[in-house]
Amino acid sequence: MVYSILVVDDERDSRQSLSELLSSRGYAVTTALDGHQALTAVEESETDLVILDLNMPDMTGLSVLREVQRRKPDLPVITMSAYASKEKKLELLQEGARYFLPKPIDVDVLLEEISRILDRENKEERGTS
Repeated sequence: MVYSILVVDDERDSRQSLSELLSSRGYAVTTALDGHQALTAVEESETDLVILDLNMPDMTGLSVLREVQRRKPDLPVITMSAYASKEKKLELLQEGARYFLPKPIDVDVLLEEISRILDRENKEERGTS
């Protein structure tokens, strides 16, 4: 099974490097440069996981997270930011984020979390533990 990951980040270099990394690991990757594109992609495509930057110009990552949770509550979201406080991280987890990554991203941690989340989702779909 090939998992589909949506990468949402207004920084082109970050979006591109994450896309290349994940593609090289066998994931099908789509990208969005803002919250509106992200929500459209979530609605129009089969997405297994979202990686979401919090600091975007048009719509905050928290707003996008809330809207994703409203539309597709089972869709896992990993949030990332260079500027999040402990309080903000807690709020994100309470709003439904599965994990928070500080920027610059530790690639090994990101890949471990993606694997952990998608493996768990797959097991829950199949009804195994």
